[in-house]
Amino acid sequence: MLYTLRFATELRDPRDYATDTGANQADAAQLGLAKQLIDAYTQPFEVSKFKDHYEEALRELVEAKIKNLPAPAPEVEKKPPRLWI
Repeated sequence: MLYTLRFATELRDPRDYATDTGANQADAAQLGLAKQLIDAYTQPFEVSKFKDHYEEALRELVEAKIKNLPAPAPEVEKKPPRLWI
């Protein structure tokens, strides 16, 4: 995984963008609609639907290293051709 670290001089002051965020109250009708949408689309989390591809690739790499085999070749991503108009 890659994380980008920045110097303090590269960061912008959030107060320039987030002004008066605490003073505004949500409309009761909008809040009710938001809660209704959240309830309608909320589903129980099913672990069996998810597969950890990172762990699988890492395990494959470690197995190859243990057996002194060459590292598995990464899958090449196919890109559509660029059309010059």
